[in-house]
Amino acid sequence: MAKIEGDENEKNALDCQHQDILRTIFEKCKYESVHGLQRPLELYRERVLYYTDTTEHVLDAVLNSENVSYRPDLFDRAVINDSLKTMYAQQESFSFNDIYEKIKDKVKVPDLNSFCRAMKQLGYKPMNTNYGNIIVEDPKLAYERYLFLKKMFKLRAASKAIYYIDERTIDLNKTFKKPWLDNEDVTNNEGYVFFHVVSRNGLEKGLFCNQANAEDFSKWISDIVLSFMKASSVIIMDNSPLHGKTVIEPISRHHTKADMLSWLQRNNIPCSPSMRKAELYDLIARCPVKDRQYQLDLIFQAHGHEVLRLPENYHDLSMTELLWEHILSSAFSFETTNVFNLKTKVYNAITTIRQEKWLQFETIIKDTENNIFVVDQAIEQALDAYEIDPRDVM
Repeated sequence: MAKIEGDENEKNALDCQHQDILRTIFEKCKYESVHGLQRPLELYRERVLYYTDTTEHVLDAVLNSENVSYRPDLFDRAVINDSLKTMYAQQESFSFNDIYEKIKDKVKVPDLNSFCRAMKQLGYKPMNTNYGNIIVEDPKLAYERYLFLKKMFKLRAASKAIYYIDERTIDLNKTFKKPWLDNEDVTNNEGYVFFHVVSRNGLEKGLFCNQANAEDFSKWISDIVLSFMKASSVIIMDNSPLHGKTVIEPISRHHTKADMLSWLQRNNIPCSPSMRKAELYDLIARCPVKDRQYQLDLIFQAHGHEVLRLPENYHDLSMTELLWEHILSSAFSFETTNVFNLKTKVYNAITTIRQEKWLQFETIIKDTENNIFVVDQAIEQALDAYEIDPRDVM
């Protein structure tokens, strides 16, 4: 529903504790606008505690609650997006509850509250339109996904070698989760973190670490991974903190005209050298994508490779995700109380996967990319019939 600035009902809906947290965050952001960041970006827990004046105990309680919440996988999101496509075409108002009623028998969603929370975390929110309230994804996310998929189609058509880089926690819980994604510390004293590179040919390289950090990961890439990659390859990975820090800030008015043109071209935004800097920056300011470059990406680029970061909320659009689903559902026995033995069993399970299974993984990912692209396009066209309340996009 459209937000009305100064709406007293909306203010009253916030309890005193929420109002205090908002005031605290506002004052600290205001202070930082003059004095700069007060906590380093990589210290994300400390940043949350600083901004909210929250205790470690409260933060852990909230995160533990989030950990058990529903997270739609690729299949669930395909069902959700297909339902949204149909509902947009009907040009009627609908809510989170309406979507839930349509998909609850097709996906394993626990309940309505879990579904609503998951959808909001994925960037969906109510919008007021000429046909009433509807649920719409943040267009920035759809745009970034479009750019990723278009690049993937182009690179696949050029028959580039594609490598997927990832990591998993190997411990006696045997869940093989991604560190960081589930608020886990990658320093695992009771197990390992497994760095690995896979391709259509199988496991290319792997490394088990006890003390895993971004420096270890970067050294593994530089010393081992780069040595076996084919020339002009493509590297796919997500934005895990292990995968490097950003080294270039988004473009500003103070950059040169050449910098602005380069930025726009990198983001596939039409522009012309004949345009003035003010015109170029106007395009940049209106662009929903952020130009994020990472130190690790620059290392790959220096060796002639191209890096693509998985779109936000689509970290599982990777062959590694299918690999670990296969490992968890396979007949391999991981019964052991010794983490070293578990490490050996996991490694043997991965290395004995037959070539046709890896090719099947590749086909599934390619088909999924195509399906996402087609459905996103249909949703975009259907949404053209809607007029969004301008107060909802301010």
